[in-house]
Amino acid sequence: MRMILITVLCCYNLVAIAEAQQSETPDWRSTAQSIIGALDYVAIDYPEAVQGGEITNADEYAEQRDFLVTVNDLLATLPAQDKQQTLLTQARDLAALVERRASSEVVALASRKLVADLVDAYDIVTAPITAPEPASVASVYAEQCSVCHGVLGRGDGPGGAALVPAPTNFHDADRASQRSLYGLYSTITVGVSGTGMPSFVSLTEDQRWELAFYVAGLGDDPASIAEGENEGNNG
Repeated sequence: MRMILITVLCCYNLVAIAEAQQSETPDWRSTAQSIIGALDYVAIDYPEAVQGGEITNADEYAEQRDFLVTVNDLLATLPAQDKQQTLLTQARDLAALVERRASSEVVALASRKLVADLVDAYDIVTAPITAPEPASVASVYAEQCSVCHGVLGRGDGPGGAALVPAPTNFHDADRASQRSLYGLYSTITVGVSGTGMPSFVSLTEDQRWELAFYVAGLGDDPASIAEGENEGNNG
């Protein structure tokens, strides 16, 4: 599986990530962010596991199923409220779709719907409070992310060579089109259990948002950016 969102550093295990979340972000919001990150994985990486109703990658398929078990377990720990049971039902239905090896389109739609309903039910803020300045975290990326993702964000850093799943290649246009900035922010904040991605909750909230914008822009075509800037300057 190739990460949706971001494998920013390397080799934290599930216990270390859980401890970091509990000690540094001791509220239900970190749990919601973990759920959203897991659902983003399912929406984007399920096609690598199943095609035409057949399992094409058994390890990837097992990971997809594990992620959905985690989603269900974490949903049950959120603060009780009227819509929680509906969310749990949606999570079980999504898991059933994966068990039936449904099409990637159907699974992605159900995953995105669950994310949207979770955000709505718990009134989760999905945008930065202040306008991000992505260039301000270039040094943060260089120091803490490029070891796995590579200097240019192509997933080819020396620290990521042995990681499974491999670090994200932010130049993959198909995957980039499916990622959300909030998904990137959430993954940076809480990490991803069972992968080389740790929590970066030690960064400030502004830095995490800026890093999300920064990595999202790594795959932008420089020529297109320059053309857009020229049009803006001439307008």
